[in-house]
Amino acid sequence: MGLWKPLRYSLELGPGLFLLAPHDPKKTPVLFVHGIGGSPRAWQKIIDSLDRVRFEHCIFQYASGLPLAANVEYLFDAVTQLRLVHHVTAMHLVAHSMGGLVSQEFLNRHATGATNYLKSFTSLSTPWGGHSAARLGVKFSPAVVPVWRDVAPDSEYLARIRRSKLPTGLPHYLFFGHKGAVATAPGADDGVITVVSQREPAALRRASKVYGFRASHVGILSDKTVLRLFNGFLGSGG
Repeated sequence: MGLWKPLRYSLELGPGLFLLAPHDPKKTPVLFVHGIGGSPRAWQKIIDSLDRVRFEHCIFQYASGLPLAANVEYLFDAVTQLRLVHHVTAMHLVAHSMGGLVSQEFLNRHATGATNYLKSFTSLSTPWGGHSAARLGVKFSPAVVPVWRDVAPDSEYLARIRRSKLPTGLPHYLFFGHKGAVATAPGADDGVITVVSQREPAALRRASKVYGFRASHVGILSDKTVLRLFNGFLGSGG
């Protein structure tokens, strides 16, 4: 519903940031942002792998068919409320697929403000360069899902992302996936997003570290090496 009937979703359910347990001030929140058509269940393996003594889990659920700017506003407001209500002073941000585009613009909102509570940003299989299917959908579909306009490779939203910077001192760990044996092969992809889009030059320049995995678009979320590296980043404090 969030993808194909986003207005109905927003009216009946609404976006929200959900803690998976009562807030524990001794734990650091790890905020997960799913992708287009995704849901919190996509994070099950990563959540299960985290140290529950040190970290607590926050899920941002939203109508992924809406324009990305609207969901950025929802995320910004939700995180602001979380910090005000629970006095959160540290947080890690993790995003899959289109969730990375939402998260980067969310970070842009922080570029000139206080950002010391953000300890790391990890993106997995994000289409930084957009997706050609979205452009075709905008051009030929009799009914256009609003978010397609933002994910089309030549969109103003993606142009703004390419011009953006990360808050000073915030590490960005960029993970990309590919199904074939060679990531640099012409047309290589993870079954959904091309490697070229995942490795868009501006995104690579922003990233602190870049890792490639022989994994599918969804499979990267349960890859054992991904889980090990991700937990290592969190364990080091970002």
